[in-house]
Amino acid sequence: MRFMAQFDLLSDVSSAGDEPEFEIVDPHGQYWIKIRKSFAAETEGLDKIRCNMEFEAPDLENSKDAFDAIIFKFLDILALTTHAVIKFDRVYKIFDWSPGLSMRRGLFYIYDPPVPEPAEFLGPGIAEATNILLWSEIDEKVLTALRWFRLGILEESLLAQFQSFWFALELLAQHKKSTAKV
Repeated sequence: MRFMAQFDLLSDVSSAGDEPEFEIVDPHGQYWIKIRKSFAAETEGLDKIRCNMEFEAPDLENSKDAFDAIIFKFLDILALTTHAVIKFDRVYKIFDWSPGLSMRRGLFYIYDPPVPEPAEFLGPGIAEATNILLWSEIDEKVLTALRWFRLGILEESLLAQFQSFWFALELLAQHKKSTAKV
C-alpha cells in the first residue's frame, strides 16, 4: 500500500527562501521525500523543515514502522551530504495514499501550526548530491559508518563528537582493509 506522511526535521541549516520545493527520490521507487519549506523553530535554536514523504508499507498499522526505517536511513545520507545537524522532529500524519480511493484512512500524531519565518540553505544542489548517493549501491558497513557520522554531528560534547567520527572512520577502514593473510 502507498502512504503519505507529513513530518518535520530540525536543522541548523534550511532551504533557500527563493528555491521552490524539491524532491529526493529513492532509486528503487519505494519512496520520495519532498522538502517543502523551512521555519524558525522555537526550540534548540534550530530551523524546522516541513517535509512530505510518499512510501510503501504493508498496512496502516505498520506504516509508522516503515516510515521510521526509511527516515533514519535518509537522515544518515543527508548528514553526509550537508555536514549539518539534521534530526527528525516529529510526524504529524500518515494517510493511505493508494490511488483511486474516495475515502482515505489515516493517523494523526500532533497538530502544530506553522511559524512563517523561512531561513535559507537547502536547495537543488544538496538534493542532487543526496540523490547521487541514494542511487549508488552502498554497503551495509558503509551505512553503519554514515550512521555514526550523523550521530557525531548531533553530539554537543566535542569528546563524544570525536568518538563518533572516529567510529565512522574505523568502520570505513575495516571495510576497505584487505582480508588476505600477510
